[in-house]
Amino acid sequence: MSHMSAILDPRLRSYQRITSLPFYNFEWFRFKIRRQFVSLAHFLHQNIVTFRNRVWLSVPLLVRVLLSFVLHLSITINQCFVHFLRLINTRKFITNVVAKQQLRWCFLGS
Repeated sequence: MSHMSAILDPRLRSYQRITSLPFYNFEWFRFKIRRQFVSLAHFLHQNIVTFRNRVWLSVPLLVRVLLSFVLHLSITINQCFVHFLRLINTRKFITNVVAKQQLRWCFLGS
């Protein structure tokens, strides 16, 4: 009976949901971070103007773009970190549930 209540526990369901997500192995976060670098490089390539062998780029525009890039990159890294902590906490919970069940079976024989 306790085994069934552990399966119905919402934390176990969240563990199953987390591990079934496509970015469980963090490929999704790596893709997002790589995409942000590519979009920054694309923007710089599109907006750099060469005039008499000198590179010109609007400084306020560059500052705005770099700040936006840093902000989005930090948000992505933060999401990755939070996801990782959730995964660790859920795994700890699962380990505790399994350990308690094994102790119960060992001492009570059921």
